[in-house]
Amino acid sequence: MAIKYVNSILVILFVCLGYFSKAQEIQKTSNWTKHTLFTDVSSDGKWVVVNDMQDKNNVILIQTESGVRKELGSIILLKFLKNNDILSFVDDKSNLHLIDLKTLKTILQVEVLHKRYFTNHDQTIISYLRKGEKEKKDLQLLDLKSNKSYTIHDVENYQWHPVKDDLIFLTSNTDSNTKTLKKWKSGSENQQSLFISPKNEVKILGWQSDQKSILLLENTVDGGILYTINTQNKEVKSLACKTLFSDEVVRKINGFDTTSDRNGIVFFNVDIVKSKNDNYSIWDTQDALIAPRKAVAEEYVLNKQSIRWDTKTNEFSIITSNKLNAVIIKPNFNYALAYDFGYPPEFSSVS
Repeated sequence: MAIKYVNSILVILFVCLGYFSKAQEIQKTSNWTKHTLFTDVSSDGKWVVVNDMQDKNNVILIQTESGVRKELGSIILLKFLKNNDILSFVDDKSNLHLIDLKTLKTILQVEVLHKRYFTNHDQTIISYLRKGEKEKKDLQLLDLKSNKSYTIHDVENYQWHPVKDDLIFLTSNTDSNTKTLKKWKSGSENQQSLFISPKNEVKILGWQSDQKSILLLENTVDGGILYTINTQNKEVKSLACKTLFSDEVVRKINGFDTTSDRNGIVFFNVDIVKSKNDNYSIWDTQDALIAPRKAVAEEYVLNKQSIRWDTKTNEFSIITSNKLNAVIIKPNFNYALAYDFGYPPEFSSVS
């Protein structure tokens, strides 16, 4: 077993050295400087992307065997697609480019919103948002296998399934004043409605680890509502911020810190909303932290409370408290370590 393992390492090493040697030969015959940086390479080693750090507008695509070069200009979000047959990237003017690597010709150039585009799990479908009618957004889908394109109107945000060609997206309806969560499957002309909400701001947070349910956050005046929606049977469970606490402190669910484990457990933060007064500050000599450090701690730790939500049973528990005001979640989500951010530290384990 050890001999096979060593042999595998040697094979990988020789292959990598071969690609590196080709790249070195190109470098010797070019006008590159010592500031040249390799930024990407295709998985088959036939193409490399280099950038001159003194001229960030000078990004160059080079074929490692022939030395054929193509200047791309200033780019972001570069990807090699469709078994390294297509190169995709966005330029500094928000244009998405698709280049056929067999001919080095541009097969698509289109303006996209936010200088972003995404692909499905095996990078055979490209998705991007474009300007629609009346300041709305349209979602454009391009299937590189079939060369078919699809347009979905009035899309606010979306996410691909991690291992399937399923797309989850939010659409807005001005007439009914609602937002609808829908699912689209690759190659289908149909869209399946999963969930309808009032027209508050809604954000797709991501897939749970069971890869069946999607997490959704609706912003409301009383702190927000967190949803988990099963995309197969349409089962919906929710947890409202106002039901978590009995006091009158103003709080808001912070969906950006949301994570989930393998058993349907979701950990998320709730921010304590405090009114800011820039006219004065209070320094208390009894505080464990000096005032500048306390101000930072309040923003990132002390004014947050961590919640554990079991999406299977719809039960929740508040992990942090006034005394144990910070938490560390163990990577496998079996335990959470709550502690006092001040000095001396005090700890408590929550399972």
